[in-house]
Amino acid sequence: MRRHHFIPAFLSAYLLCLFLGTGCAKEYSYEGSTRDTLPKLTDTNQLSNFALPLCYKCTTSFGTVADTWSLEFNKTTCCGNFTRTVITPTRDGFTFFGPSACSADSGLILNTFFTPIVFDKDLQNVSTTRTAFYYYDNKTAVNAPYILQAKREFPFTVIIDTYNYQSGLAKGRFFGYAFSNTNDTVYVKNGRFSITIPR
Repeated sequence: MRRHHFIPAFLSAYLLCLFLGTGCAKEYSYEGSTRDTLPKLTDTNQLSNFALPLCYKCTTSFGTVADTWSLEFNKTTCCGNFTRTVITPTRDGFTFFGPSACSADSGLILNTFFTPIVFDKDLQNVSTTRTAFYYYDNKTAVNAPYILQAKREFPFTVIIDTYNYQSGLAKGRFFGYAFSNTNDTVYVKNGRFSITIPR
C-alpha cells in the first residue's frame, strides 16, 4: 500500500499544471453547455445518505492547529494532517494534501486558484470557487481513486480567513457539493484547515 503514497504528489502536480494551462472565457462557464450560469442542486432530496465509517480520532483540534484539516458530510467526519503544501510561482494558487487520521490509504487534496489575488502580503477573507477537491482512496486506486470529488459545474468554495505572510500560516474553510465514485451526491460542510504556505 505504501507504493501508492506518491499518487497525491503526482496528482497535485498534474492538477496544478492543468489549472495553470487552462482558462475560461466566462468566469462561470463550463464545457459541454451553452448555459451562462451553473446548474444548482436546489432539491435537498437530490443529496444521498452516502457516508463513511465513524472515526473517533477526529477531535476539534483538527483544522485549527497548523497543518491539519477536517470536514463533514452527512454523518461522516474526516480529518488528518497535511504532508505538503505547494504554491504556484506567481503565488496566486496552491495545492495542499495529506492523509486521513483514520486511514493512511485515504486523504484530502485541495487545489485552489485565487487569481488575481497574490499571496505576497497578509490577507483576510479571500475566497475562490476555482477549486479541485478530492478525497482520495489509495487502496482501490486502480478502479476508483476518489471516494469523493468536486465537479467543475458545481462550485466548491475555499475561503482563507487569515493569512500571515511572515509565518506563512493560513487558516480557512471549505464547502460545496462532491460526488462519490458511485454517483452519490453529498454536501461537504464545516471544512476547516490550517496550512503553512511556503515563502
